[in-house]
Amino acid sequence: PTLDETMAGVTAWIRENPLATLLLAICGGLLVYFYGFYSVFMNGEQSTAVWAWKGWNDENDQVHCRFIAPIILFILWQRRGELTSIVKEPRLRGLAFVLSGIVLFVLGVRCLQARLAIVSLPLVVYGSAEYLGGKAFARIFIFPCLLMLFMVPVGGVIQSTVTLQLLTSKTVGALC
Repeated sequence: PTLDETMAGVTAWIRENPLATLLLAICGGLLVYFYGFYSVFMNGEQSTAVWAWKGWNDENDQVHCRFIAPIILFILWQRRGELTSIVKEPRLRGLAFVLSGIVLFVLGVRCLQARLAIVSLPLVVYGSAEYLGGKAFARIFIFPCLLMLFMVPVGGVIQSTVTLQLLTSKTVGALC
């Protein structure tokens, strides 16, 4: 479908489902707030998104992470025809993923581990897709959600495993 057809379909859905539109807007706003503006990391100075953005640097060799979100949006845009044509059969199982993501986010905030908060995002997105659209609808979100896991800055984690890396290389050297 063209952009005009897609926008016409979205507009028609909004007119037919004002309560669902309001609930989606509230949920989307909460996601943006908690991931983008709720400053809890680095002594309450950085949100999850800011922490991740600063972790996606040359020092950690993770500048590529900055391009993952636009790639995910492009993938979903390319599959918009399937997303709109699939018969929506909402499933309660999606709420289990959403709740798991929320628990993981809260755990990340309580433990001050932004990586856990970032890992919770794919769970929330996939769970929302399955809850709202069903199994076939959520299947389209599996790859983009797994791709989101590459957005987790692991530079500090890798640096803390130097001893294990040296042990592994010495063991492999001895075995060879």
